Amino acid sequence: MALLRIIAKPRSGKNALAGFTESGLLSVHITAPPADGLANAALIKVLAKAFAVPKSTIHITRGQSASVKTFDFSTLTDSELAEKLEGYRRG
Repeated sequence: MALLRIIAKPRSGKNALAGFTESGLLSVHITAPPADGLANAALIKVLAKAFAVPKSTIHITRGQSASVKTFDFSTLTDSELAEKLEGYRRG
């Protein structure tokens, strides 16, 4: 199980990982509005595609209705997630 904190940017122009904030959070842009769970579903879809894991293995553990959220990747270890994130840090 690996945990990842992100900051969600709903109503963006496209669905994509957008780099890291100064505080080290992964910024994730999504086109969906933050209503009726649409943004959370879009976040899970973007994260699943980016990290090549099934959507069903990603769960929000904190921040369900906040812009800063914590996700649990049940099929990744901390080191596997860190390795995948390192690719995004390098650009």
